[in-house]
Amino acid sequence: MNILFALFALLLPVHSFAQVFKCVNSGAVSYSAIPCSSGAAPYNSSRISGAVSSSNGVITVHRSAEGVYPLQVNLNGINVSMLVDTGATYTTVSSRIGSELGVHSCEATGISNTANGQTSFCSITVSSLSVGALRFSNVPVKIQAGLSMDGLLGNDFLSHFKIEHQNGVMRLSR
Repeated sequence: MNILFALFALLLPVHSFAQVFKCVNSGAVSYSAIPCSSGAAPYNSSRISGAVSSSNGVITVHRSAEGVYPLQVNLNGINVSMLVDTGATYTTVSSRIGSELGVHSCEATGISNTANGQTSFCSITVSSLSVGALRFSNVPVKIQAGLSMDGLLGNDFLSHFKIEHQNGVMRLSR
């Protein structure tokens, strides 16, 4: 997979990428141009846990102690920890997850502006995405170089749901 990103990175115009640090301090996630300050820890999605349930076409996600909404998602038979991200345009996974999915070629490549700055991506389509009992077919996904977490469920996927959010509980219904 790293070879794939190296190849498509060579095909893209040269851009200056700034390093951005994502940190958690007292449960709040912040972004900075410098490493995490004293008392803050680097953001690590593998430490994040939250309660999720799925029934009757409704996905209920409880905010984690870190203030985010984590979901266990199954992509083509691989379990992936993703965050519900209403600020993300696209559903995105890390290069590591792309490797686990066995991606050998991209449908398209490009540069994306994210909360962490500009980054390169590889567009693919996963044949199946499941959240609890809900299953979706032929879902577009971006593989993002340098993504520090497993993945984000972005608005391209979330737009299929009515989203309700109150008191630390998010409900996604069809």
